[in-house]
Order: sequence, then C-alpha cells, then structure tokens
Amino acid sequence: MIKISPQAYFEPSRGGSRPTEWNIQGRSTVNKPTVMPGLKWEQMGSARFEGSVRSPTIAGAATCLPLSCQMSSVRIAIAKWTVVVKVAAGGLLNGMTEFSMALSPEEMAKRQRFAQTYARSQCPPMLAIERRVCGCDYGGNSLTTRSEANQIAERLGLRAGIRLLEVGAGAGWPGLYFSKITGCEAMLVDLPLSGLRVATDRAAKDRLSSRCWVSVADGSRMPFRDGSFDAVSHSDVLCCMKNKRGLLSACRRVINGSGRMVFTVIWITPGLSPKDHRRAQEGAPEFAECEKDYPTLLDETGWSLSDCVDLTAGYANSIRGFMSADDEFKDGLEGLIGVEAFAERQAGWRLELSAIENGLLRRDLFVAIPALASFR
Repeated sequence: MIKISPQAYFEPSRGGSRPTEWNIQGRSTVNKPTVMPGLKWEQMGSARFEGSVRSPTIAGAATCLPLSCQMSSVRIAIAKWTVVVKVAAGGLLNGMTEFSMALSPEEMAKRQRFAQTYARSQCPPMLAIERRVCGCDYGGNSLTTRSEANQIAERLGLRAGIRLLEVGAGAGWPGLYFSKITGCEAMLVDLPLSGLRVATDRAAKDRLSSRCWVSVADGSRMPFRDGSFDAVSHSDVLCCMKNKRGLLSACRRVINGSGRMVFTVIWITPGLSPKDHRRAQEGAPEFAECEKDYPTLLDETGWSLSDCVDLTAGYANSIRGFMSADDEFKDGLEGLIGVEAFAERQAGWRLELSAIENGLLRRDLFVAIPALASFR
C-alpha cells in the first residue's frame, strides 16, 4: 500500500508555515490503465515539503514545490502522468519528467523550441546579449527590461507577505527578480522543465529558495484554489499561446478580490487591412493573433482594465538592441547556434522591426483588477 498523509491536495498557508510531512511508505504496483500500466512505487521513506498536487482531470496535472524543500526522491502518479521530482538538500530542482498536455501541434513545437532555448540560455553569448539589451542575465525569453520590471513591481504593490503568481515564468525573469527586490513570495508556473531548472538554480544562487516556488502546469489550467494569490504577472506570454482566454480566466479565478494583474503582450495592431495584417503576421511572435482586442478580452474574462501603457517605442529599441548585440557577439553566437540559425535570427529581427516601424505590431502593458461582479 501507498500511504500519503495528509490529503493529496495541500494548500500552503500564508506567512511561511511549517512544512507538512508526506510519508510515502511501502511498495505497490498499479495496473489500472488510467494510472499507467505496470507503474511501480518504490520504498522511499519520508520526505518533508510544502506543496500541492491535484488531479489533472480537475486542474491539468501539476506538482508544486518550494525551492527550499528537502527531499531525496518522490514519485507521484496522477491519472496518466508520472511526475518524478528530485530535490537536493540545497533546494535545487535537479530533475522532473515531462508530461504531455492538451497542446496543439504548433504549441507543442513552440514549447520544444523554448526548451532548446533554455538549454543554451546560460551560455556566455546569450547572457551577454540579454545583459546588453534587457539589463538582466536570467536566460529568459521575455522582452521585459529591468526598467519595465521595476515599473511592474511597483504597479503590483509587491512587498514582503504578498503572494505573487508569475505565469510563463521560464528561467525566472522577472518573477525571481520581483521576489529579490520586494521580498514577496513568488510562485513560478510554466511547462518547459528546462526553464524551471534554470530558475531553481538562480533562486538558490540569489538565496530566494525560502520564498519561491515552482509549479509545472498549463497556465490555463492551474492547480491552485480560488483566490490564492494577491498579484499576478506574465511577461509576453499571451503572444506565445493560443488559449489567451483560458489563461486570463484562470488568472481571474486564482487571484483574490483585492488583487491586481499586470502583464505585457505583443499583439497585432487592430483594424489593419488584410495585406497589412499578413505583413504583421510575418514579423510577429507565432501566436500574437488575438481573437479580440485585449480590453474586450479582459472584460469578458472577469477583469476590469485599470490602465494601459504603450511600450511600442521601447519594443522597437529592444529589437534594434538585439540586432546590434547579435552582431557584437556574432562569433560566439554562431558557434552556439550555427551560421544558418544566426542568419535566420537576424532575418527574424528585421521582419519584426519593419512591422513595428510600420505600425503593424505593438507592445502594451495592461493593469487589471478583478471585476466587481462575481466571476466563475
């Protein structure tokens, strides 16, 4: 028999509560098709950690762990997924199996590209380019600059005791940075494990493990109880996924009534002619297309728009910065990704910059609060 105590779903309380003990004992083989045929549970003794696991049929399969947890190895089977977590005594997430979600082939391909990007994100040329353009060196995919991150932290009202949800957190920028400069607690949510591994390493390096968590989860099906967070942030995430409505609805569900969400997004300028719209798509991130404008989409998912700031001029400057930095670190970058990939990267920057300069693409910062009406 497998004994897990307390219940399989544990909601961490505020204020840094004491870790809960999950005692996993014995040995068992589960043969039901819905749980993975022949899955073996091996004796692993006791493990102490704070976290939550919830059925994927309810919330999309996830494992949440604080970066400060202490355990040797825990294997958890949930429906048809197996999640294997190994955490060193220092709190680093050393390994976890991937599991498939309900993603389109295009989204799956993009996820795989992100995984490859994170795998090389800590190489010197990539970090040098990121420092030059964004003023940080986390190995992230967001265009958020340090100045913008400071602005977001201020607008969210982050401080010690505030619980922040960072969706699409990747390698930890800017979520870990928010925790570092404000003292807030941060839950980092994403699917590519390679990014979260980078984030856990950075959290340990910056001594943030005691107040930062990671969750392997789909942003549109997060495993948290309603009203769990005081603040929500996501940086250029919506333009990297199809289900924008699902993510905004999920964020609305997990934020408390007095919370606030701030996010940046690249999107195609509304009202373009068919010809200009096609040109915009050529230079835009793959999923920049939005079914409706963001103010309308926010309204329909239970949010009230508080403010919108046009970041397009800075967006263009960042693309120019990437083009220049790529040239400066060309030798190292070509050695890392190859000559052909380098040329494709530069061509992509040129298309994107042309679309921005012609008014076809924009980047905005949105500030939203929960609508007064109840939303479910």
